[in-house]
Amino acid sequence: ALTHLDASRNALSQVPDEVARLPQLSFLCLSHNRLQALPDALGECGALTVVQVAHNQLRRLPDTLWALSDLGQLACDHNALESVPSSVWALPSLKVLRLTANKLTTDGLGLAPGRRGAPLETLDLGENRLSTLPQLSRFPTLREVHLQTNAIGALDAEQLMPLAQLQLLDLRDNNVAALPAELCTLTALNSLAISGNPLRSVPHHVQQRGTAAVLALLAKRMG
Repeated sequence: ALTHLDASRNALSQVPDEVARLPQLSFLCLSHNRLQALPDALGECGALTVVQVAHNQLRRLPDTLWALSDLGQLACDHNALESVPSSVWALPSLKVLRLTANKLTTDGLGLAPGRRGAPLETLDLGENRLSTLPQLSRFPTLREVHLQTNAIGALDAEQLMPLAQLQLLDLRDNNVAALPAELCTLTALNSLAISGNPLRSVPHHVQQRGTAAVLALLAKRMG
């Protein structure tokens, strides 16, 4: 039975119905096509662990993705998504979610405050239209958060404090004017990218010295 299907770079405008009839399919790559939608029947491919649909023209994702309980990686970057089904954030095996370069607003993420979500380790939300930090506190397993090139202003410390395993936080090219001092308590954080922000609270010469210097300055302010 077919377990691995790579149909990338085929100028596909729709997903063949046959795909939904592959119960043992675990890897599906449909990247670099012309897809505007994914079939609801995709939710019937219960063995899927990796779905790659980057570089298409997707405007939405099917609500049926909630049924993919083994899905560990979902790559939807470089599409035209304006929203994400709220069920995606609760997928029990999802560790990597890539949504870079879409048309997502904070509301469009469908991420309400609530109980702990998917066991995410990597979340890519760069190059979207976010104006505030998403509800990151629901994902305490996060190690990498990419938020570059959005319109994020204030950073809510309450969304960052629970991320004890966070190693990388990319905030380049946003509207961040101040960093919460509490960032210095994230002991795993070793890469903090903040260039291209109107930061008044962190002098440029400190930024140039890198993450450790920035966190040391914040720690000093915490006293």
